[in-house]
Amino acid sequence: MACWKGVGMPGLMYVARKPTPLGREMHTTACADTRIICFAERYEGKEVMAKADLVKDYSKSSAVALRCSKPWWGSGRVVVLDSAFASVLTAK
Repeated sequence: MACWKGVGMPGLMYVARKPTPLGREMHTTACADTRIICFAERYEGKEVMAKADLVKDYSKSSAVALRCSKPWWGSGRVVVLDSAFASVLTAK
């Protein structure tokens, strides 16, 4: 979650359990070795995200996981995903 510092942020949300509860959700991919974030996608609200790439073919959570791993498709690298975002269809 990125801290909100201004006005008019698309996808602004409040999540009480977060250290910075008011902000923007980010979907990210990071390298386990270097701990560097390699890919980030902003959550821009329900309506916008419903039109995002791959949502027509997969569930919303699977589509997020696939978009976050897309830069490495066909690279021969191993991408490990959180099981909360995956399904059998995603793994195929």
